[in-house]
Amino acid sequence: MKIVCVAWGSLLWNLKGFPIEGEWREGGPMIPLEFARHSDGEIVSLVVLESGPLQPTFWAPVALDSLDAAREALRAREDVRANVAEWIGSVPAPAGIDYPQSHALAEWLKRNGADAVIWTALPAKSRDCNGRMPSVDEAITYLRSLGEDECRRAEAYIRKSPVGIRTPFRERFESVFGWTPTPAAS
Repeated sequence: MKIVCVAWGSLLWNLKGFPIEGEWREGGPMIPLEFARHSDGEIVSLVVLESGPLQPTFWAPVALDSLDAAREALRAREDVRANVAEWIGSVPAPAGIDYPQSHALAEWLKRNGADAVIWTALPAKSRDCNGRMPSVDEAITYLRSLGEDECRRAEAYIRKSPVGIRTPFRERFESVFGWTPTPAAS
C-alpha cells in the first residue's frame, strides 16, 4: 500500500523519527489552515479549519506499508493520546469519523496516485477548550501571557512555518510581534 503524509507545521522541520521516504515535497492539497491551537502552554500551532483561505501544504511518502502502522507512527510523533486517535486524519478514514477537509485531501489523493493519505487532525483549541476556535485577539493575548521560554518556542514555530502560509493570524502576529518567516521557511 502506498501511503503519503501531508504536513504544514513542525513535522516539516522535526520528524522526531516519523518515517518518510526522501524529503518533503511542495504540491500538497490546498486547505484552510490557521494558527488556532494553543498547544500545551507553549505555541500557537496550525490546524485544519472547516473553511477559510486556502493554504499550501507539503507531502512525502511514508516508509510504512500499512495504514494502521502509518497512523500509529504519526500519532506517536504528535504525542496524541490513544483515546483521541481521531486526531490523526486519514483517507480512507476509520469508520464513523469525518474530518474537516477530508474531501479536499481525498480529491488530491486521487490525482496523485497513492492509496492513502494521513495528516495531523488536531482541533482548534483555545486555552483548555478543544474544538473552540480562538479569535486572533485571544491568540495575541495568549502569546503575550507566555513565559520567556514558551514565547521563544511559539515565535520559532510561527517563524519556521512555511512562508507560503499567509493566514489572518500570521499577518497579525507579524504586525504585533514582528515575527516574519525565517529564511529557512522559504
